[in-house]
Amino acid sequence: MIRIRCLSLIAAALTLSACATARLHTDAELADVTRVCGLAAGELVQEEEDPRILFLVRPKASPRERGCAMRWAKRNHLHLAYVEGIELKDR
Repeated sequence: MIRIRCLSLIAAALTLSACATARLHTDAELADVTRVCGLAAGELVQEEEDPRILFLVRPKASPRERGCAMRWAKRNHLHLAYVEGIELKDR
């Protein structure tokens, strides 16, 4: 009986630990990741409106650059959104 109760407490703790919430990272943290991944300043962005999404804005990013950003995003409970380019049209 005690063993079952102990196992259920451990299972509950593991379940709750998997539900980590994303936080808004500082500019310095994002700058460090940008440097480590070989990206230019401003190519890795996190917005206040939805801190769960990390944007990689870089035309023709290499697989290594995308992979580096993806690994960091996963470690920090974020989703990586890769924006390859933005088309601006004149009115």
